[in-house]
Amino acid sequence: MWKNKLKKTSLFVLLKSFKNTLDNKKIEPVLNKYKKKYNINNFEYNNFKHDILSYIKLIQLENKYEYKFSKSSEKKDLYSSVYTVMTLGLFDEIKNLNIKDKDSWTNYILSFQKENGLFVDDYLESPLSNKIHYWGWFHLLPHLIIALDYLEAKPKYDFKFIYEMFENKTVEEWLDSRDWKENYLAVSNEIMNITVLLQYSRDTFNNELGKDYVDRILLWLKTNQIDKKTGLWGNKTSRSNLDISKAVKTAYHYIPMFVYDNDLEGLNIENIIKYTLQTQNQFGTYGPCCLTDGCEDIDSLYLLIQLPISKKYSNQVDDSVKIFFDKVFTNMNDDGGFVFRRMTPFQYADSKLKSNKDESNMFGTWFRTLSVAYACEYLDIENGFKFSNVSGYQFFREYK
Repeated sequence: MWKNKLKKTSLFVLLKSFKNTLDNKKIEPVLNKYKKKYNINNFEYNNFKHDILSYIKLIQLENKYEYKFSKSSEKKDLYSSVYTVMTLGLFDEIKNLNIKDKDSWTNYILSFQKENGLFVDDYLESPLSNKIHYWGWFHLLPHLIIALDYLEAKPKYDFKFIYEMFENKTVEEWLDSRDWKENYLAVSNEIMNITVLLQYSRDTFNNELGKDYVDRILLWLKTNQIDKKTGLWGNKTSRSNLDISKAVKTAYHYIPMFVYDNDLEGLNIENIIKYTLQTQNQFGTYGPCCLTDGCEDIDSLYLLIQLPISKKYSNQVDDSVKIFFDKVFTNMNDDGGFVFRRMTPFQYADSKLKSNKDESNMFGTWFRTLSVAYACEYLDIENGFKFSNVSGYQFFREYK
């Protein structure tokens, strides 16, 4: 019975991969029609910065700390305010805020925190906001601590809700109980959110229990659920482009925690890079389909840039990043912002955070700006980017 099931699964993967190949042949010419203001030969940091800041002004409301998700959005929201701080911080623009504006922005963000540690925006409350980890209050927090780092502030309360999770179960029992078979990508979102916050709790609130939990989680991840052939967490039976892409996206949720703690020993870095390189498509972005989104692109890019590269793959990685840098600007609009994904409307889960087809939004603008920043650092392109000091998305470790 299991053999028949495996055959059906393999056939499905094969047909889906074939469909992606056909789709790519149709999509690539369309993507090439989108004009690109920048490429690797004409990129100028100050001009790029001016474009992004111009877009941010378009979605700013009355106060300097109030922003909406896109031009078509109706109201302000906490997510967009946080994305804006993260983007301004990346451009080292927070230093240009006067004390009053900086304090106002900090107090605005802190006003959303509950005593259990979560930050809740009533305007964005939805059936999923307190349940899932790829959007909502658990997902918001790793972004929010980066914003507060740039504002030189910290949350009013430590993350009590995390420590309550482990009152009746060990860290290892919690990890073992995750759905590793069917939903390992979703699981990786959850583990990243929790572990990054524990690292922050350890370092900012000096929570010794946080240190213990982080050490145990990272050790468990090094010794469990890793495919020995690929060095990646996830599917152990298929080697299709779809499965490799999914496993690479999963790895992106774990590797930043190891990079932040400078604890890469025991990970099969060479294999991770080998399979990450395979996610680059014929258009030059990262994903099975040429029509990639901001997550797919930065997931692969980050691994190639933030893992120490052996001589065996250094030239391939150099070429890969250069090709990507030329293509990422296909996602930039004339208003200075980025789309999350070309030719596609966007909605964050079941939330009010939406944008129309080919409309810039603050999530796409922040995440794709971050991918440009990572690529600039790797390629030694002159820039003034300032990375964050806390664990997670916006921390950059220099290996040179």
